[in-house]
Amino acid sequence: MMDKTVKSFLAAVLVFLYLPIAVMIVMAFNRSSLYELPFTFDLVWFKALLSNDRLMQASWNSVWIATVNAVKAELQSINNGPARLLRNDNANQNDLLRVKTVGTRSNRDGIGAKVVVKTSKGRTLYAMVRTGSSYVSQSELPLTFGLGKPEEGITLTLEITWPGNQKETVANIKVNQLVIVQEGKGATTQEPIVFAR
Repeated sequence: MMDKTVKSFLAAVLVFLYLPIAVMIVMAFNRSSLYELPFTFDLVWFKALLSNDRLMQASWNSVWIATVNAVKAELQSINNGPARLLRNDNANQNDLLRVKTVGTRSNRDGIGAKVVVKTSKGRTLYAMVRTGSSYVSQSELPLTFGLGKPEEGITLTLEITWPGNQKETVANIKVNQLVIVQEGKGATTQEPIVFAR
């Protein structure tokens, strides 16, 4: 239990750190170029920012770099060995299917559901929805099935065994789709996956 002196000190530190930021945010809406009162609310500085092409380009570059770095950090995984960075731009343009399970009777994310994908050409693929599957990393909940080189007229059938052993079949699925399957209701959503060419 912290005593009042420690709490007062921590409160003073927080005020010292965050009060100047709060004042700057409020004063950003002031028409004057100086921090002065009376305060006149205006968006003149934001309009000036939006009309400056160099500042907008610099802002866009900052957002782009932050996004790329965040994605790289997200994709970096440690798989019982050295750190690896995984990147897939689908340069080979192979077909695929993504399946997201939504549990109703079982758990919300369908963790533990076994999914079998059967193609109309006789190929069978298996996967199970899991959370963590290795050291210091998290498996993505939607399953991704690689289907190989594109073929005309191919259709897919999903066979799902939910954690409570309820079985469900969803037929006539097209390739290159994100399919959301809700337990007991079948495919509730099918969205095409568009690749950059």
